[in-house]
Amino acid sequence: MPVFDSSPMYGGAEASLAATLRGRRDQAVVATKVWAASVEEGREQLRRQLGWFGRVDVGRIHNLLAWGKHLHWLEVERAAGRIGRLGMTHYSRVRSRSLPGHSARVVPRPCRCR
Repeated sequence: MPVFDSSPMYGGAEASLAATLRGRRDQAVVATKVWAASVEEGREQLRRQLGWFGRVDVGRIHNLLAWGKHLHWLEVERAAGRIGRLGMTHYSRVRSRSLPGHSARVVPRPCRCR
């Protein structure tokens, strides 16, 4: 199954991807991101993503932006089945290693992808 990666920071890419997948959404894995300094902005990004895609198969906090603010509510969304898997993206191993308990928190969870 093809995986499509997108992000709010890519301009209209999410809306374009949703239009491209119309009628065949179940044939693709959508991986996108939350890239927001505030919880309110992050929730709004997810609201739009759910409107476009119905679900987010892989949701990530992009560049660790406000990761401490976003992690809890994203876990709630995952538990509710609106996000399949959670992760984060970052280009710096040094910064990623500074996350408290980072290696212990990486727990594989089954994807509830339809």
